[in-house]
Amino acid sequence: MFRRALCSFGRAGRSQLRPRAPCVGFSGRGYLNVPRASLVSIVGPERGFCTFTPEMGRAVTAEQAVGVAETILMYLECGIPGEELDKIRAAEDELISTRVRKMLSIFVSTQLHVIVPFGFEGTQQAIEEYGVAQHQTLQGMKPDDPLIEELKKVMIETWTVMLHRAFGIESLPQMTLDQVRQAAAMLGSRFQDPEFLEKVGQKYSSELRSLVESKDMDKAHDELQMMIVPLYLSVIEEMKLDGMAADELGFVQLQTVINQNMSDQIIAQNIQAGFMSIAAKAPLQQG
Repeated sequence: MFRRALCSFGRAGRSQLRPRAPCVGFSGRGYLNVPRASLVSIVGPERGFCTFTPEMGRAVTAEQAVGVAETILMYLECGIPGEELDKIRAAEDELISTRVRKMLSIFVSTQLHVIVPFGFEGTQQAIEEYGVAQHQTLQGMKPDDPLIEELKKVMIETWTVMLHRAFGIESLPQMTLDQVRQAAAMLGSRFQDPEFLEKVGQKYSSELRSLVESKDMDKAHDELQMMIVPLYLSVIEEMKLDGMAADELGFVQLQTVINQNMSDQIIAQNIQAGFMSIAAKAPLQQG
């Protein structure tokens, strides 16, 4: 396609260095499969990029879904969004939660810009509406349809580019669906552990509430995420996953694999239940 021709020179060297690891699951609801509360914290306040007239209940064809995905990937590889990802990699002194948030923010902002000409507003709500529309279209197609296969490939490459440019991660470890489900179950249990939730509540009362009241949502989000990082590392240590160390990059890898497989009901239920418990103790969206 056009993006591949345009970016072929820049991609050649990277594709040889970075083997692509397949994601176990595929969500037709879009690339960023994270709980709504996390999406709000990534996007921030409602923001509009729309210069076209949005259409309520807009449908998305499979061809359009592939086109949107290809365009997003082109920007991440060849445009300013990619340069912003490089800055994240250079900012090694920042909190890992801050760097992850910035990476996801770059992706979401890019997606917002790309979906506008397809009849969607450039808002957080439009991300969800686009994901639903795409999911409805793909549900009516055969799993081995060439367009679905193409979308899967672009999805994998998008995550590969983001992780490589933002963190220098060459590839994701191979994990079976059962392994991802096990990791999600372990995380969900740790998220809902009474002792951990008590610490979250104390953190909210002593620090996070004031950040929310002062509208410093980025810092509040980052500080809360830093409480979650050790839980991911404990899961990595216990599961002894090949190619995934119990360090900051391992946290990024496991979080990415979980996000990629949020279309699986078991995985989604465990992670969402955990985040809901955390949000109940630290309601960052209030205020």
